Amino acid sequence: MTTIRDTLYQVDGKPARGGVTVCWPAFTSAAGQNVPAGSTSRRLVDGLLCITLMPTIGAAPAFVYNAVWHFEGGPEKLVQQTWEVRDSTAPLQLSAVVVQPGVQITINV
Repeated sequence: MTTIRDTLYQVDGKPARGGVTVCWPAFTSAAGQNVPAGSTSRRLVDGLLCITLMPTIGAAPAFVYNAVWHFEGGPEKLVQQTWEVRDSTAPLQLSAVVVQPGVQITINV
């Protein structure tokens, strides 16, 4: 398992508010563990993201995580990203796993 830990900030420098939902298909890890399809969600607390995921590198079938961010404050924003996670004993920053920066959708409510 690999932990992704990072602090996210808004454009104005304040800690980001919101959360992320990460989804994956069923797969077998590089270590031979069968992992069912699923998802997990995390809230940002003072901009801090901390999530632990199974590495995608060496998994079968090959896959990437689908991450959908929901940012609060001002117009609501949804951002979709693709993540590829390598095996690491040290926490990784978000920039180390994002392989597709994402598409932003602004929702005016």
